[in-house]
Amino acid sequence: MGKKLMLNFGCGNIQKKGYINIDLHKIPGVDMVLDMEKYPYPFKDNSADKIACESVLQFLNDVGKTMEEFHRILKPGGVLFVHVPHFTSKNTWKNPYQKRGFSYNTLDFFQKPKYYYTDWKFSRIKRKLVFGKKYALWNWIIEPIANLFPILYEDTPLRIFPALRIEVWLWK
Repeated sequence: MGKKLMLNFGCGNIQKKGYINIDLHKIPGVDMVLDMEKYPYPFKDNSADKIACESVLQFLNDVGKTMEEFHRILKPGGVLFVHVPHFTSKNTWKNPYQKRGFSYNTLDFFQKPKYYYTDWKFSRIKRKLVFGKKYALWNWIIEPIANLFPILYEDTPLRIFPALRIEVWLWK
């Protein structure tokens, strides 16, 4: 059995051990410089066991094309982990280079059998809303409630308690 291929796209200063750490800028710890807006990515079809892409999708012009590339690169059964800013988070809008926030269900568009916008789909999805708890102690109570009832959270005034991000796992 060969070594597992694990890719960490848009790693910035947070490199992962055992992963190929990929970023737009050549900074210490980056193994490969790659512009994620240029397709296709230089990886073979069905070659990666795991892909991580944390706090990156919100900067890209074509989230759908990027997700298609991740799907192409992942082996069957491989897992993609992303986290993106929730649309209620102040972090979504403080960086002038970010293009969008995400809702709990945004990445459902890439899961079967829900939508038919693409001819490829991830087979399974798992999501989690994450709230900042450093200064907002009430978020220890809000986070589990929002994760039990995410649509209720997003569709009601409960949004006055902003979520920081959404963590999403997608399986090919």
